[in-house]
Amino acid sequence: MTADHTDLARGPVGAAIERALGTSGLTQVGDGFGGIVFRTGSGDIVRVARTASAGRVHHLLHRVLPALAPRLPIAIPIPGAVLPPSGALPFGALVYPALPGTVASAARMVPAIAHQLATFLVALHGIDPAGYEDVPDHVDDRARWRAIRAATLPACEAHLDARERRILDAWWDRFLDAPERRRFVPALCHGDPWYENILLDDAGDRITGVLDWEAIAIGDPARDLSPLRYAGDAFADAVVNHYVSLSPRSDPLLGRRVRWFWEAGELDGLRLAMELDDAEEIADAIGKIRRGPILHLDRDGG
Repeated sequence: MTADHTDLARGPVGAAIERALGTSGLTQVGDGFGGIVFRTGSGDIVRVARTASAGRVHHLLHRVLPALAPRLPIAIPIPGAVLPPSGALPFGALVYPALPGTVASAARMVPAIAHQLATFLVALHGIDPAGYEDVPDHVDDRARWRAIRAATLPACEAHLDARERRILDAWWDRFLDAPERRRFVPALCHGDPWYENILLDDAGDRITGVLDWEAIAIGDPARDLSPLRYAGDAFADAVVNHYVSLSPRSDPLLGRRVRWFWEAGELDGLRLAMELDDAEEIADAIGKIRRGPILHLDRDGG
């Protein structure tokens, strides 16, 4: 995203937050598909929803995360309030105390972090999802991915050439019907634990928090292992190896499913960009698809 941080903090959105919370000294610290993130002078984080669906997720997180936090070995946000929709905040906002640490980078994802992240994911995936009925159910996700295929088709037809579209169409058919994608034990999943959703201490050798739970769902645990590729194959492989050694369950098809989700990730990003009707983000997502594995790797030999 490319919004001007200072203008947003000092404009109507910032003023609405300061009035609602009775605080000042607001600064913008993030901007993503689902929301714009501010930090107040008193140390709270405020996630302003960009869409109606993001606003609904805030209410879900307000209910779910406080119960989930004590069961995990690493801190997660514990929301204290949900600000209702208003003129400057048409979809509301989520408020929680800031966690200690700084946002990680790919270069800081070192072996010690791989083991900690694997431990966290094993703990999360080991929680009985039956106690979280409000969380979206992506156990059989074919309808969701078919909807993503349909939603992204106009942009793909407009920006990809005929050869690229043929490759993508064939990939979609394989992805939707891949038998290994049905063979897993459903788990409670974060949905997007890539490095920018990880907080590290100053030394860089301890994870202090796992952020951004907007994609929380019950589904395939492989979904949580695919975004780790953004920190490089070596780091992702280290997390998967630790995960397999720590997990009480055998999952021989895990690696195949991780790859499917890695390949599908940029298509979901394109869907989000189209939902926001953001031409710059749509162009960026198309560029990532062009450079990504779907159009360049032989699945059987890659």
